[in-house]
Amino acid sequence: MTTTRPTIDPAALTSAATTVAPEAGATVEIGHWNIQHGRHTAQAVAWLLRRAEANGFLPAALMLNELVPGQGKDVAAAFGMRYFPAPLAPVIDEETDSRRRHLNAIFIDPNGPLVPDSWMPNWAGPWLPPATLPVRLRDEDGTLSPRRLFLACEHACYWNPQFREATARFFTSLAKDGELLHVDGDWNAWTVGRAPLRMDGIADRAFAANRSVWENGRWAADVFADRLLTAHGCFDVHRYAAGHLGIADAYLPTTGHTPDKARQAVPACDVPAAGLAPIDRTYASDELATAVVDARVIADPGADELSDHRPRFARYSHQGLAQVMNRGVQVIHH
Repeated sequence: MTTTRPTIDPAALTSAATTVAPEAGATVEIGHWNIQHGRHTAQAVAWLLRRAEANGFLPAALMLNELVPGQGKDVAAAFGMRYFPAPLAPVIDEETDSRRRHLNAIFIDPNGPLVPDSWMPNWAGPWLPPATLPVRLRDEDGTLSPRRLFLACEHACYWNPQFREATARFFTSLAKDGELLHVDGDWNAWTVGRAPLRMDGIADRAFAANRSVWENGRWAADVFADRLLTAHGCFDVHRYAAGHLGIADAYLPTTGHTPDKARQAVPACDVPAAGLAPIDRTYASDELATAVVDARVIADPGADELSDHRPRFARYSHQGLAQVMNRGVQVIHH
């Protein structure tokens, strides 16, 4: 079997990558988007570059899910960013195994405030290998923070809750005692208090089974990753922005806007009073909550045409991030 990967011609997209002057500035933006199997990557990159041109800066870091082989380098060239791919899983056939065809990647603005540290990602995981990268913060005087922030780009397994659990546990191990974590991803599950009350009314029964766990004598919606991460030192950044910063666009649905998801809809009678959590979420170390100044899901018709997931971003105050990452702590690697 052969596949044709979409190609990206950076010169044909926009000149934003060369005309936008990236800067550390007052905020540090980290973006995330699941671009749906790399089908419209060139158009997605063009959309992101237009947004960067309108903002006047590139994101300090960009996380992308579902790139196909070869697209990562093209994306990096279009943005003028550094490319950090996930480690490849040991598979036999690169063309047919989805672990090679749906790639996670991290892109870093080389002129921005996040500076990659030495790291060799080596855990390919049980499903799609996560991309991971430790960074230090560049202060206004050019010095680097003593503490590291581990960035991670996640795409949880859509059909196996045990795989989702294993990957969530991996992220808790990245931020060892004293280090920090920011993980963006498509979690393919919900959060505590924002999950379907029942799974019985979902028309797509395979979808319901894939996202169910046996709990207290019944099949319940999977919230394990959220429960694990929020119980052990992390918070849901966009949920925090909605609840504590009053940002209405922070916790919007990130999927469901395309017709192919209609049979996966949860009936209104099974939706909790608070509403369903978005499938795409950001988790960060609790210490970073004081530095969050903005987080939004972008519901844009132009972007909605390009993917079954919506782009999102979170912004930290540079000063607030510096206060956390410059704290004197002793990091112990057990």
